[in-house]
Amino acid sequence: MMQTGIFSGYFPYGLEETARKIRALDFNTVQLDMHFKDMELSAGQITKEKCIRIREAFRDNNLPISCISGYTNIIHPDKAERERRVGYLKEIISHAQYLGTPYVNNVVGSVEETVKMFAQVDHPGLGLLMDPTNYFETHNIDRMDDILNQVFDTLSDKIKIAHAKDVKRSGDDKTEKHADIGDEDALESHTFRGVGEIELPAPGLGSLNYDLYLRRLAKKHPNVPMIIEHLDESDVPRAKKFLDGKLRALGL
Repeated sequence: MMQTGIFSGYFPYGLEETARKIRALDFNTVQLDMHFKDMELSAGQITKEKCIRIREAFRDNNLPISCISGYTNIIHPDKAERERRVGYLKEIISHAQYLGTPYVNNVVGSVEETVKMFAQVDHPGLGLLMDPTNYFETHNIDRMDDILNQVFDTLSDKIKIAHAKDVKRSGDDKTEKHADIGDEDALESHTFRGVGEIELPAPGLGSLNYDLYLRRLAKKHPNVPMIIEHLDESDVPRAKKFLDGKLRALGL
């Protein structure tokens, strides 16, 4: 049975309050964002003791941490900025063991790039965060089922965790899209909603073929955590109801 999870970063509170609010919505796993109103977790400030406190707060609320967010641009053109970003990512990775999970996952932009990455970095510690919406662009969104099947035919064996958001054409708005999620300190990784002619809204608000996505995912990964994203706190109950309904209807 697939687990329905959520990003902790969509709940802009202190540590304990964040964990309580997520559990009150009946989630049973989280993707951890290293941001809480009552903790300093910026570069150079992550410690073993803080990580254990975070881990135990979520454990106390029966919310296992399925993975940790490590969103950043590791190929930033400015050398100093690139080194800063990579350094912080390494800091998160080095402390992952104390947070109760060994995975720090992210995605790349095409099936071809993903295959190339796994060929170049052939290591058992490298896995795939499956989010098919990130593989759609203007030229292929009208071939949705073909692209979904290509993604799973090619990459299914690498999957460790999955995301639940949606995809659709953006109409006349061709700019980079960001949402106001009610938190003035929100990171761009939390507010990003698409670019160009593609919009990436919350699950159930786009045109992704969720029946095909979930069936293909469950074929080899029947117990994979499904982490809901691209929404604000007020929309969480609707998105969870949508995803739970799909899983129930498909017997997953």
